[in-house]
Amino acid sequence: MKILRDGPLKAGARRMSARQRQEVAARCAAVRRRGDRALAARVSGSARVAGRSARVAGRKGPRVIGRQGMRAAFGQLAPRARAGLELACRHFGAVARRELAALKEFDLKPTPGLTVFERLVPVESAGVLVGSGRVSTLLAGAIGAAVAGVARRVVAVEPEESGAVAPHLLAAAYMTDVTELLPVGSVEGLAAMALGTGSVAAVTCLVGQGGAEVAAAVDELRGGACRLLVAGPGELLVLADHTAAPEFVAADLLDQATADPDGSCALVTTSELLAEAVRERLRLWRRGRGSCPAAAALRRAQAVVVRSLSAAVALANARAPQRLSLLVKRPDELVGRLRGYGTLLVGPHTPAALATRVTGAGVLLPGGAPALGAAPGRAASPLSVSTYLRRVTVQQVDPSAYLRLGRAAATLAELDGLEEASEAISERIRPSGTER
Repeated sequence: MKILRDGPLKAGARRMSARQRQEVAARCAAVRRRGDRALAARVSGSARVAGRSARVAGRKGPRVIGRQGMRAAFGQLAPRARAGLELACRHFGAVARRELAALKEFDLKPTPGLTVFERLVPVESAGVLVGSGRVSTLLAGAIGAAVAGVARRVVAVEPEESGAVAPHLLAAAYMTDVTELLPVGSVEGLAAMALGTGSVAAVTCLVGQGGAEVAAAVDELRGGACRLLVAGPGELLVLADHTAAPEFVAADLLDQATADPDGSCALVTTSELLAEAVRERLRLWRRGRGSCPAAAALRRAQAVVVRSLSAAVALANARAPQRLSLLVKRPDELVGRLRGYGTLLVGPHTPAALATRVTGAGVLLPGGAPALGAAPGRAASPLSVSTYLRRVTVQQVDPSAYLRLGRAAATLAELDGLEEASEAISERIRPSGTER
């Protein structure tokens, strides 16, 4: 972890080389051309890398798991696991239902004889890419889609080394009414849901979380029929003053590095003593762990020591991180000055490790940009129920109002030089059977 004075705060996510991006593009192209056979090759290849001899997929691709397989896993859940999942489901459901209630449809009569309706229509199908077996991603994506009224909800999950999907993920899929579960993750799982294969039909909207490879795949697949809202490598930025406990800060940065080795973690503080203490704790953790992914993420980490909290706020706003943790003596004085983040975690008892799992918010956040060196939190809003809804309008003009409105519309069409539009309007004003 590097300690800098007054900045700048640079992106610390793992960058993809040109060759790596080409490899990702080739994997997406393979799914587009070969469909299920490309998925089967991916699963079988992972099995060989892991030293397994068991056959985990047939020639036609991995078997999509339906409700029966999910229900069986749910029935075998340990009481503690079930209680934890039920608590998280309640919170995610409560937040999603409140979001839906805040989205208002309306009927409007801007003038007598004209009615404009605005309606909220769910997308036809939604897919959720669950990166690295993160159950919170599954809960956030699937529950939001269910509350929005999406009929078909597909989840793609990276299988374990045995070739099976983790039982708690199958159980979570059952609890959130997932209709199909594809035991393929990463680039291939994303491409399968976006493009469709023999075993799984393409979805309309795709959300989720992944690493640098997934971010590159999103860029490769963008522009097709599927709407892609999949976050790439994430970021945690801790803004702290001298009152913050170094053990809390170090634990939060370590959690981020472990959970998302491709992502970035950083500290902005007014206390050099805090920065030094945090760096020492992380150094002790890294000792003896060699080149593990989390250690590599911590080597990219930064601590920036600034002269004032105003300077810290300016750096945080410029970075616009996915997750911004606020550990200062008087947080209320800064909350209104901070902006651009995906979710703000206020106080020492709101760590990202808790907030991303059970609070019901702040799991699927804007991202993908860190791998490219841009600020992840600034461009888009976090995932919500509205992600799965389309606003559509319905319009109706009464005969009694057509003459008045038609004359105005015909005039505007003539001003635009569109005689055909004017004629289309005028045709409805002439008595039936009257020649032009």
